[in-house]
Amino acid sequence: MERSGIVSDAKQIKAGLEKLLKYIEESTRQEPQDDTRRQQWRYSWPAPATVKLADASEPAESSDILYITLHNISAENVDFYSPRELEIDSKVTIILETEDGQLCVPGTVLHSISSVSKPLVAVRFELDE
Repeated sequence: MERSGIVSDAKQIKAGLEKLLKYIEESTRQEPQDDTRRQQWRYSWPAPATVKLADASEPAESSDILYITLHNISAENVDFYSPRELEIDSKVTIILETEDGQLCVPGTVLHSISSVSKPLVAVRFELDE
């Protein structure tokens, strides 16, 4: 269902992700990255996004929202550098800004790995219909 430019229905989210990935491929002229560990092709896309923690209050407190920069994205996953580590299996919503409005994609944290600068977090999209 789309309200005020916010896409939150699973079918619309999938369609929005497909459109976004096509846009990334065309605008950056990059070929999808593929390796034997992954089932989906992914793109390097250092764009700003927002992560809302699942247990966030309504309206969300500032500590419930993380402003992040994406690292890689595919139709099933995203990874990004986070200002703090996130618990494995915790539920989040990734809010992506697109030309059609905000795409709010629910997901589950797969890993949160310490790195030199900030933790690298991977999230699997949860788009069961």
